[in-house]
Amino acid sequence: PTSTQQSRYYVPSISVSPAIAYDSISCVLIDLGIAIPHSVALSESAFYPPLASVDVRVAGSPTIIAISHPSGQPLSVRRVVQGIWAYLQTSVSREEFVSWTIEAQGIANAAFYRRTASDSAKRVCGVKRVDALGRNAIFAGLAPRADGTMILSLASRP
Repeated sequence: PTSTQQSRYYVPSISVSPAIAYDSISCVLIDLGIAIPHSVALSESAFYPPLASVDVRVAGSPTIIAISHPSGQPLSVRRVVQGIWAYLQTSVSREEFVSWTIEAQGIANAAFYRRTASDSAKRVCGVKRVDALGRNAIFAGLAPRADGTMILSLASRP
């Protein structure tokens, strides 16, 4: 590509807050299968330059989580983490579930039964998107991609 073509596709550099940046010693590790701890009550801007919306891609998946502030204000660390958590707590429709590979369905089913083993009343809501992550449901940070989206890195539960 010529330098003109490269500049047309240039994406400005985006920095992620150390509180949620992948590979940051300050990154808060959060189990996305349970409630968000109050320690993530950070109101600081999640990105620099500040962003009012961002698309987050789940590593190893085609899933994109769109997060935005309803009034167009810059996204805070807390709003980004809550947006990811809320998306993952959504129940999966039958149509979505059957569109997954057999392997992905097996991972989700196993995680669903682990999650609901101590409380069968939770089974009423069915499989949630967090179940599709299996044991890899620990938020391990965000990293910017060249296309302007963020990649969500996950870690395994013990």
